[in-house]
Amino acid sequence: MKTDIKIKEAGGYVRINVCSKAEYKEKQGFITVKFTDDIMPYLAQVTEKFTLYNLKEVSQFNSVYSLRLYELLQDFKDTGYMVLSIVKLRECFGVGGKFKLYGHLKAKTFGHAVEEINATYKMNLKFLEIKEGRKVTTLKFTFNKTKIDKRYNNQTGKYTNEYTKPEVVRKSKKSATSNNVLDKLLIFEDAKQDKQHISSTLGKWL
Repeated sequence: MKTDIKIKEAGGYVRINVCSKAEYKEKQGFITVKFTDDIMPYLAQVTEKFTLYNLKEVSQFNSVYSLRLYELLQDFKDTGYMVLSIVKLRECFGVGGKFKLYGHLKAKTFGHAVEEINATYKMNLKFLEIKEGRKVTTLKFTFNKTKIDKRYNNQTGKYTNEYTKPEVVRKSKKSATSNNVLDKLLIFEDAKQDKQHISSTLGKWL
């Protein structure tokens, strides 16, 4: 209810409240949320302009940086690599003024995130540090490409891409841990596919 977004526009910024109402029914296991009129045009673009994936894919992550890095990788899943500047990475992680030293940023965010993602999925995720002089300015992430198959839809008469999900690393019951990284994320329901998804971009500020 207290969440708003900040959008850059010509000549300045605009801030928009996300929700106008939230209702919980005891013992029914769901929450009904009413979005504000101003946010609806942005939510309407979710399936067209944002990366969507099954919520279960990130349910095992304990770190919000693991979740965010995984989201970013989904935009490049058919290439097997992603290149980001340190400046852009800081922006995507929303760390603000924290972790000013590169070593701290690496240890607290993407370094740990790479380890957690590899412990969850067989992606063989790695990163290469690219320097300008002695300073690391860019990171190149490499990982196993996602298999893509073309599927023909008899109803629409069009071909669509079907992505093979990354293989899960099997964990023993002793190593299983609870997580709360999803507590602050907004869950979207895709009525067409009857699956729960979240948006990579919306997930950043929710």
